Formats: sequence, structure tokens, C-alpha cells
Amino acid sequence: MTRPARVFAAAAVCVTVGEARGAAGGAAEEGVGRSARAGWRRVLAPALAAVLAGCAGGGAAGDDGRPRSNRNTITAAEVAEATTVGNAYLLVERLRPLWLRKRGPRSILFDPGIIVYEGTMRFGDAESLRYIPTIDVESLRFLPPDRAMLIHGAGHPHGAIVVEVKSGPDEV
Repeated sequence: MTRPARVFAAAAVCVTVGEARGAAGGAAEEGVGRSARAGWRRVLAPALAAVLAGCAGGGAAGDDGRPRSNRNTITAAEVAEATTVGNAYLLVERLRPLWLRKRGPRSILFDPGIIVYEGTMRFGDAESLRYIPTIDVESLRFLPPDRAMLIHGAGHPHGAIVVEVKSGPDEV
């Protein structure tokens, strides 16, 4: 069940439970008592179970059964699947195009763009990803501006991309 369907189902159950609770409360006031309260409990228990089952969902799996990808990481498995992509820029452009879009404050005097790091060493701007062949890439990670500043210091108004490259000839 998709997320909007779950929300709609949960809202419908809440309305049903609210109506049942209101009916039971009114009946109790009129002197019907235990049987009316037992009636809304019969409605509430299955409704609550349905809501909990719908919200518990598959967690880390997508609709097709594969694990969901992290929006801030391109994993080694995703890199391996993209065999036709020639360089890291095209890989990011295909899998996470929002990483290449500048966000946040802009300055007329100083706008460094998105900064790229190879491991912990500053490599250049987003265009420098074109010089990293996909075959050398282990994984990529996007750091939002606050995380980039925390790890690499000031000067990352649009975030940073960290490229982890394969370390030896046996991994290539």
C-alpha cells in the first residue's frame, strides 16, 4: 500500500472509530451501558490493528522488494549497476540530479558552488566530477551545507559531494 493510501486508510479508520466512540458515549448516557461500550471496543480493536499494520509497512524495502536507496548516498551496488556511465558527474546526474542543483544563499561576490572532495581532500567544484571515471568510484555521498561546514569548514553554501575511490589495483 502506498503512503497516501495508508494515510487515507488511517484517516478513514479514525473517523469510523470516532463515530463509534461518540455513539457508545451517547448510548451509555442513555442507560444502555456495558453493551454499547463493548460494541465500540469491537470496532476499535480491529480498526487499531488495521492502522498499526498499515503504518508498520516494509520499512527499508521499496515497492518492488529492493532496498530503498538513501537520497544522500550512491552505494557501491548502485555504481556497479551503472556500467554504461563514463564518469562520476554523469553518474550523479543520472542517479541523484538534485545533488548538482545549487541551493541556499547566493552571493554575487563569492559563490563557490558545490564542492567536491575525494576522500578528505578537496578536489574542485561539481564539474571536476567529470575527471573521475566511474570504474574508479567506490561510493559517493552528498553533504548538506551544515554537515559540510561541520566536517570541512566554512565555504559550503550549497553542500559538498564526497567521492570514495577504490584503493588498489585489485579493486579496479
